[in-house]
Amino acid sequence: MIIKTRNIKITPLLLVVALLLFGMACDTQEDKEILTEEKVQEDDVQDDNEEEPIDEEPVEEEESEEEEEDSEVISNPDDDFYQGTRANFPRIVEYPTEMPHKDKLYIFFMAGQSNMAGRGLVEPSDTIPNNRILSIDSTASWILAKEPLHWYEPKFTGLDCGMSFASTLLNSLPSDVTVAVIPCAVGGSNIHNWQTNAEHRGVFLLDNFKSKVAFAKQYGTIKGVIWHQGESNTSTSAATYKTKLTDVIDIFRTEIGDNELPFIMGELGQYTSPQDKQDKWDTFNDNLHLIANEDPNLSVVSSDGFTDIGDGTHLDSRSLREMGKRYAEEYLELTQ
Repeated sequence: MIIKTRNIKITPLLLVVALLLFGMACDTQEDKEILTEEKVQEDDVQDDNEEEPIDEEPVEEEESEEEEEDSEVISNPDDDFYQGTRANFPRIVEYPTEMPHKDKLYIFFMAGQSNMAGRGLVEPSDTIPNNRILSIDSTASWILAKEPLHWYEPKFTGLDCGMSFASTLLNSLPSDVTVAVIPCAVGGSNIHNWQTNAEHRGVFLLDNFKSKVAFAKQYGTIKGVIWHQGESNTSTSAATYKTKLTDVIDIFRTEIGDNELPFIMGELGQYTSPQDKQDKWDTFNDNLHLIANEDPNLSVVSSDGFTDIGDGTHLDSRSLREMGKRYAEEYLELTQ
């Protein structure tokens, strides 16, 4: 078969039209990419403010309504937050040359939802390793800890409070003690997810916690849990949340084998809006203190002075570092 072609004369006018059409196509693709990134941010905020449907027997005073979504996401197109958090991520994974003696490795678990998993901006100083601060990677290998510590949600990973917590502890511990922080928090997880070992964002929460406990016990002594969770449960009645949280604490302590294990909780922020939503958060915080008052090995970290990243939900980097210090101070007060 013979295909005949014609010579086409490229005139200046035809060239201009072609360039205009090409530019319009590029703008359309760029708009699609921006919308996709904004949707990622919106999904994370909604998950952390949304109480998921619960399949369970009715509990007295249980509120069945879903938490109203905070659908407004504040974003600056010139400073994309989630993209920015990756700029300073460490490029090199470093491993300990030798593990400390078992009784000299103090291990702490980080559990809860996104403000424990971390959404802060990682700075270069957050990635400087300390030979006395360890963590684990996704393959359960010991590594020198660097922010970010959590890896379960790659789209949202950012600075958490773990390095700040461990660094503050070291100032008050013997020089031959090493601290390990084990990441187990998953954004958007509600208390019922934790109590029932539900799968959330691809993680069976209790199974994951238990497997990390079994691993950690081989190498050191588990000293405590730092917990930040509740944005997904501010419409749950105080009585129901207390029942579920105390059940989770009992499960953690039983698995670890320490009925007096320190368990330190964090208040929700004091920066959300509108006011009726903040009122719910304040009531939730009051309930945390009531729960802590019933057990000498429970404590609550204040959120006074904390600020958010601009979405009304997630703690910013300054606040996350301060929260880590407060968790460490509460632990030392409980145990010394």
